Amino acid sequence: FSVVIGSFHPHRIQRNNTTTSYILVVYEHRSSFIAEFIHSSIARQANRSYPTMSTGVVADNEVSETFQQFKLQAEGYKLRYYIYKIEDKKTIKIEKTGDRDQTYEDFASELPENEGRYGLIDLDFTTKDGRPTSKLVLLTWNPDSASIRSKMLYSGSKEAMKSAVAGVGIHINATDASELDFETTILPAVQKFT
Repeated sequence: FSVVIGSFHPHRIQRNNTTTSYILVVYEHRSSFIAEFIHSSIARQANRSYPTMSTGVVADNEVSETFQQFKLQAEGYKLRYYIYKIEDKKTIKIEKTGDRDQTYEDFASELPENEGRYGLIDLDFTTKDGRPTSKLVLLTWNPDSASIRSKMLYSGSKEAMKSAVAGVGIHINATDASELDFETTILPAVQKFT
């Protein structure tokens, strides 16, 4: 019985004037840690997703595919936000989306009171010097009222979510309703990036 502990993005190794891409996979087997390089084409042929954290949770391919279209606001992806849920303690999947005319308050109201979620929002706001702008923000909602198991699962799987939406520069963690307040918490946090 083997448990994959983590993997690292493909590394290119040059040998005999040929560049080859490998993925380093670390797993636990009978209380020992084993690391091995797997040729990236083999990993793709096997259609295998390697987790990036010890929880073993991976982001569904749809998460990264829709993110690429969402950040460009491509036709059919002109939305305000996505909310993601970990299903079966294995896979991060899209749970809800918000139409473009929805607001941050609509987004925050969609987060369950006692369960963790990840959220990605195209946030419109005004900079400190008065310019209107927008930024993509990844929010980790991990309420204090959630079960310990759920809190550990969402905390330990955050890197898998961040990898699926690579390029989002603003990450915010919230553990209670006061940390979701736009004026006192969210706006000051995002204004630091303008």
